[in-house]
Amino acid sequence: MGVALLVVPDALQGLLSGALVRVVPDWWVDAGKVSMFYSTRNLMPAKSRAFIDFVKEEFIRLGYGEQFDGSGT
Repeated sequence: MGVALLVVPDALQGLLSGALVRVVPDWWVDAGKVSMFYSTRNLMPAKSRAFIDFVKEEFIRLGYGEQFDGSGT
């Protein structure tokens, strides 16, 4: 038993299953937005564009924006 500060993606499965419990549900640390950086939009390889599109769509499909939002709203 103990208390730890964990990032939501690492703790999400435990929170959803009930194995982990938020002891201070109205408190969070916002680490900022998730960003993907790439050198240029000009002549971007198709596989890079496909990866960016895939990650974006998966975040939307899985609701990660809402799940990882520390505001609790």
